This record gives sequence, structure tokens and C-alpha cells, in this order.
Amino acid sequence: MKLFKLSLVALVVSTLVGCNSSSSNNDDTTSEEKKYVVPSIDFTAADDGQVVTVETSDYSFTIDRDQIKLAAFDKSGNKLAGNFSSRGIHFQGSNLGEYNVVYCQAENLENEIDYLVPECDLQEADQSEQKHLHFVIENDKNFLADLFVYPQKNAIRLSINLRNVVVGSRDLALLFSELPDSPVYGFGDMGIKGNMMGSVGDSAIEVKGDGHHDRFVSSFGIMPEHNFGFAQLVSGEERYEPEAYGLVEVSPDKLKLHAFGVDQSKYNYLFIGDNPQEVYKAFSEAKKESGFPDVQPYVEAFGVGWEAWPSLGYNTNQEAVIEDLQAFIDEGYPMRWGVIGSGFWERHGTTTTFGRWNEADYPDPEGMIDWFHDNGLKIMFGLRPNFSVYHPEAAEAETNGYAVTNSDGEPAIFASWEYPKDQPLYMLDAFNQDALAWWRDKTALWGVDGWKEDTMISATPVVPEAQVTPYHDGFANSSMKVLHDRGDIVMARNAYMSSPGSMQRLNDTFGEQLRIPQLVLAYGASAAPNVYTDGIGNASSECAYLTRHTLLSAVTATMAFGKKPWTCSELEEQTMKKAALWHQTYLPTIHSAAVKAFQTGYPYTATPLTIAYPDNPKVRTLYEQNMWQWLIGESLLAHPVFGSELCIGNGEEEECSYGYIQDVYLPEGRWIDFNTGEIYDVDALGDTIKNYDHGQQRIPVFVGNKGILITQDEHEEKFSAEVWPVKPDGESDDFQYFHHNGDTLTLITNESLRDNLSAAIVTNLTTNQQMETAIKNVGNTEVLIFDITPGHDYLIK
Repeated sequence: MKLFKLSLVALVVSTLVGCNSSSSNNDDTTSEEKKYVVPSIDFTAADDGQVVTVETSDYSFTIDRDQIKLAAFDKSGNKLAGNFSSRGIHFQGSNLGEYNVVYCQAENLENEIDYLVPECDLQEADQSEQKHLHFVIENDKNFLADLFVYPQKNAIRLSINLRNVVVGSRDLALLFSELPDSPVYGFGDMGIKGNMMGSVGDSAIEVKGDGHHDRFVSSFGIMPEHNFGFAQLVSGEERYEPEAYGLVEVSPDKLKLHAFGVDQSKYNYLFIGDNPQEVYKAFSEAKKESGFPDVQPYVEAFGVGWEAWPSLGYNTNQEAVIEDLQAFIDEGYPMRWGVIGSGFWERHGTTTTFGRWNEADYPDPEGMIDWFHDNGLKIMFGLRPNFSVYHPEAAEAETNGYAVTNSDGEPAIFASWEYPKDQPLYMLDAFNQDALAWWRDKTALWGVDGWKEDTMISATPVVPEAQVTPYHDGFANSSMKVLHDRGDIVMARNAYMSSPGSMQRLNDTFGEQLRIPQLVLAYGASAAPNVYTDGIGNASSECAYLTRHTLLSAVTATMAFGKKPWTCSELEEQTMKKAALWHQTYLPTIHSAAVKAFQTGYPYTATPLTIAYPDNPKVRTLYEQNMWQWLIGESLLAHPVFGSELCIGNGEEEECSYGYIQDVYLPEGRWIDFNTGEIYDVDALGDTIKNYDHGQQRIPVFVGNKGILITQDEHEEKFSAEVWPVKPDGESDDFQYFHHNGDTLTLITNESLRDNLSAAIVTNLTTNQQMETAIKNVGNTEVLIFDITPGHDYLIK
């Protein structure tokens, strides 16, 4: 066996170079494309003549020359993805024929080892910035492909590049077998289909959206019980055919990462860690590397909002918008933003007839925008990155090459399944930097603070010559991220792999649909936890539903009204207002969790219990009883009741209705009912509170884990810490709070005695001053409160 170690200081440390080719056709990208490079790590590689084994401190990975079979193992040697029975790589339409490695040489800095294969020509090493192995593979149809293996921290990146391309046969796949028989979570909008929320079965997920029901598209899957994940990212630059997309098939017998309509598939990943946090961190790095980075969320998006659609539909006007919002303000709702999706543009215009207003219905747009700002609100407009061919923006895009083109270089035609149905459309070329700069400048002509992306390109074209939009390639990520980076609030809808906005909105909801809490969990598992569950009352005015949706929305990243709560009963209206005020008061806690999610990749804003407690089998079946639970940050357990039937009577006399009685599961540790102060000390097996009465006027959260919450006053000027008696005595615990700007950090060290918080002394470590404290009684439970200055650190003893 030959063994070689790859030096950390080398940028080019190992390349296995192919023969029968005039060029190495390597995995290089331009400096403009490669804006982020995942750091290389130390690894060793050994070859026994049959199997090449890559070893890192986190995992091992093998490449068997027999049909190029691939396998991955954790650092304890447990198999996570085994050799597929027939082959580990597939390309150019080949079936079960022979696949052969024809690589020639491996080099490291000292040139200690060289591999020689007869009849191969020695070529120069690849000049990639990342250390890697390079194989050249020939299939049974005599097509060649490069396989690059990039060991990374808690990840293996596999890149395939076709050398001989035949039209109509562009498909690439990596195949593994012998996966753990374990639940897998993630997949964005597709994450609630099939049995992805349960045990793995024969499930295939087409990683392509339809711009309607499936808008957040993700191939990321995680098996938290085994600290294992995978993803395939197909970037816009790799696409060859308009219908290029990915297909993920997962079962105990197969994991297949399949890309169609591409010449190369550079970003295929296996993630292997010691815990889910390491898997999510590696996935975050992969998104940055492949061009789909997460964005740091803006706090303004996390306040209580309003959407025009549930109240006004298409028939919006300046007077009605202000009248509706003023009513919420007068009723005492803490409104912070509003969305006008339609009707503001000129006659026959669209969201992209930039700056040309419907003067009849919006006679004083500057005055309206000033009204929003004077009342402490941000104003957002609907926005679609496409242009009617009848408008001058389309001509400008065509002239300057800013539109998506066909293979003949002419602008491609698209159509909308909604407004404007009868107009051919051009799409913004979101991978053209000049086009993005033009787009950014044009959108500024509206003069508003943010955007609700809503492309609505048809999957069944109305315009005969129209194409189907490639929703899977991240066009919305680029076009929305450039606006987010300017400082705009972006409500993302269509998105690929990551969310390009401060909030990720579910597609339109219609009453008490189970997909609402299901997608909170699926989005969280998919590492897009800043969920917005649509405007409350989007398509229903039923008051019991409005109340439950409000309570659910209050414990997500952001919430917005459409229907007016005061049209319901006094108790229901009081409940909805209380939920909105709670959300606004505890917004610093929620937003800080979102900042930490951005920094780490871990879904702190909405952490499914299956992710937070991967070794606890009880949390894997909660959804089967409609028990919708997730963590918010490191101190709150959300448990909204939604879609649960309360049945009274027996047999034919039984009457069922959606109610507020539902079991609540509590994991190990101390948990305190936020509403009553009742304390639950739970052992390692967890505990279920049977028939818990959520009740109206109860905020559906328990306090636990670190037990520290941050609040703000109604003016968002005074900030306080609440310390609940959760931490075991004799332990010291640190709590991080990230302030509204996303950068200012406050560290609170808690060394208090949980049963004697009234005697606690709080010191401002930044000023070395003792703080004034107060005690809030919740039932029989004492909660310690003290004011904080963002950026200062505190010690509780």
C-alpha cells in the first residue's frame, strides 16, 4: 500500500490526472465566480491497488476502482453511505456497463509518491485553490468525465465534469447505498411530501419548484440521529438546458444525487459531523461555496406586519391602505411593516414598470411613503423579476443583454399563470452582474423599503411560445439578494437552497392547513428557519382559525395580519392582540436567534425537536399526533395548537371541532409554563403533558434550557433580561444576545441559585456597576429582571 500525506500549506497537493485527453479540463473557475473558497483541511490518502482511502479527523471516504464505487464513514468507522451495487457514478446515459479509472499520477509537495498507469501521458497538476484528488473516468460508451474529491471540514465535496458532450445525454449522478434506516428531514417545500418526515422509504424529490405550491426548493437532507447530511447544488452557471434540475432519491438502499441538463455538477456534498450543529455549519459553508449564501436578517422584518391582499385583494389604493393600517394602529397593534402587492403601477403596468404609478388610485405616493415612516412602518411592494415585452424595461434589458436568452442568443419568452396572463415576458438574467446592478438601480425608482418576491411564471405556459421558468437554479436568490445587500427588507418566496431575504414566506395558505406547521418544521430542518407563515386570514375569515394562526405566527420569526381581529369575539380579539404584543416584546430574543442561525447555519429561529434532540426517539413521531413543536433560540419551546380536533361524545353523537386541547411533549431538563409558572422537572426520557389546555390568551411557549429571554419596550429603546429559574445550581452558563444591528453582542453569565433568584446580584462587567433588579411573579415562580445595555456584559451570582 502506498501512503501519502497532503500538506496544509500546499494549495495544489494532489491531482490524479487523466489520459486520452488533450487537456486536463479541470475544475477551475474564474476569480469572479469563486467568491468564497471553503478552506482545505489536512488529510491522508492511501491506495492498496483496489481502493483509495481518504482519511480526515472527521471521517473517511473510499473510492473503489471496481465500477468507481464510493462510500463514506464517520470517524468511528460507522458506514453512513456505502458502495452502490452497480456503480457509484453515472454519466452520459450509460447503464450498467464498465466504468474504469484511467488516472495517472498523484503529487504532493515533496513528490514522494507517483502513480503510474501504463499508456498514460503525464500532465501538469491542476491549479485548484483547494487540495483534492482528481480521477478521470471512462464509461462503457467511451465517454470521459473528471471526478474531483475535495475533503473539507465535516464535508466531502464531489465534482463531476463531462469531457465529451453529446446533445441530449447531459446527465450526471452519484450513487450510494446502505444508508442508515433513519428519518431524514429537510427538502424545503418538498419536505412534507412522501414520508420524508418519518422513516426513510423509497422517496424521490425533484429539486425543482413550480413557482406556485413549491417555491422554496432544496436538496438538503439531514439524518440527525447519525449526524449525516447530503445536498446537491446546481448553479445557474452550470445549466445548459432550460429544464436543467436535480433529482434526489433516498431510501435505505440508495442515495442518488442526479443532475440533468448540465455539463458539470460541481457541488455535491456529504456532511459528516459529531452533532447536527457541525452538519449545518458545513452545509452553510457549502452554500457560500456554491453561490447560494445565507443572508443576515434585518430586525425590521421581524416585527408585526400587514399584507394588503387578505383585506383588499387586487383592488388596492392609497386611501384604503392607510385606512386599514391606521385601524390596526388605533386598536393598539404594534405594526412595523406593510406590504402592497399590486395595484400601485400604471394602467397595464406591472411591478417592473419602475416608478410609474397608478395616479388615480395612488395620487400622492411620496405622501403615502412618508405616512408609513412617520408611523414607524416600513413599506414593501410586490416584485417580479420579469418584464412585459410591451414595456420599455424589456427593450432596455434586451438591448443591454440583461434578459435570459435562448441558445440562439435571443431573449427567451416566459408567461405568467396570473397577472399579466396575456403578455409575453422577459426574465432578468440573475447571473449577469451588470443586469443585477441595473435591476438594483431600477427598483430604487419605487422609493420603498422592501419587497415581496412573487414571480408567478407559469409551469403550463399560457403564451404559446413561452418556456417554463427554471425555478430550481436560484434566479430569485441572486435578484433578491442584491436588494437585501442594499439594505432592503426582502420577503423571499421562490428560493433555491438558501433564503435570500430576512424572511422566508410560505406559499399562500387557505385556512387551517396542516402544511403551515409542517413547513415551519421542514423549513427549519432545511436551514431556512426565519419562517413567515403568510398573512393571517389570507383566504379565511373564520375566527377560531384566525386566533390559532395568530398564536402560531407569534412564535415564528415574523407575523402579519390581513383580516381585522376585532371583527371576531372579544376574547378572540384579545387573544390575537396579546399574541402580537408578545411577539413584539420578545422580538429581541427571536431576532437574536436568527442572527445566530446566520452565523452558524444551525436553525436556531425554529429548531425542530428532531434536530435538537437527535437521540430521542419520542420526538420523531410527534407530528403524527399533530404536536407541532420547535425551539426558539436556546430558551423557548414553542408548542402551538393547530389542526387538532377536540371530540366530545361517543359514536354517532360525537361532535368534533378544532380546539385548544393538545398534548405537549417536554424533553429532558426543567421547563416552566410561560403562562402559569408551573415547573416541570423532566428526566432523560422526556415527559408528555396529556390534554394540555392551550386555551385562548395563553402564549404557546415553555421556558427552559438556558432560561434567559430578552425583551424590549414598545418604543424599542429599553431592553431587559428575564432570568427564569431553570439553570441547575452549581453550574455556570453563558447566554449570548445579538442586538438589532446583528453585530453588537451581550454576554450574560448566569451563576445564580435558581430557587433564590430574589437574592441574586447582577453586575455590569463592562462598567463594573451593580444593577438594579426586580422580580416578576408568574404564578408561584419568581423571574429575575434587569435592564441591559446592548454591547455590555453581565454576571449573575
